[in-house]
Amino acid sequence: MTGVIEESPATNENSPRRSARRADRIREIILDVALDCFSQNGFAGTSTRSIAKLAGIQHSLVNYHFESKEKLWLAMMDKFLGQHVRSALHILEEEDRPAADKLRLYIEAYAKTAATSPQVYRVLTQQSTQNSSRMSWLLDNYLREQFDYMIDVIASAQEEGQVIPGAPEHVFYLLVGGVGIFFAASREYAALSGKEPSSAAEMHKIIDFLCSVIFIKKK
Repeated sequence: MTGVIEESPATNENSPRRSARRADRIREIILDVALDCFSQNGFAGTSTRSIAKLAGIQHSLVNYHFESKEKLWLAMMDKFLGQHVRSALHILEEEDRPAADKLRLYIEAYAKTAATSPQVYRVLTQQSTQNSSRMSWLLDNYLREQFDYMIDVIASAQEEGQVIPGAPEHVFYLLVGGVGIFFAASREYAALSGKEPSSAAEMHKIIDFLCSVIFIKKK
């Protein structure tokens, strides 16, 4: 993904509002390109210079907006992972909704996130194998809170007789891995099956299949 910034004469007018919009646009382009680069090449294999080149901007702009590669990575995950976690917590925190319904909605939300931003799942997979400050940051800021909520929801759904027995954490990782792999390996899946997992029809089939595995069928 590239996003060369071109300016018309009007854009060059000295307007604080216009300058702020342009700065926001550059920042978003950098974050989008960074997600592609970090997901493909990992943290060590990605440089801010390569991100700037792909974004079609000067390298100094990356440093201006994010200061360092580490801070760029954190801002990227704040944006893309943060959107998913906030949406998930909104679902999980609804007190009046049955646990099984919350779980179904979470699966649907997670599948949509994985379909639209499979790079996030790839970055999480990369970090999960490393004992790094970035993994600690993910746990402290996003993963642990979501995990705790999900464990409670799964346990409640099991008590309701709606979800398969087993350790809630096992069910959680069955769910997350089962959803994520279809989209993290989307090219492989499409090449072998002839089906595009991010298409609406195929995504709903994937969701229905995972729900058939996790939820107990009513007799």
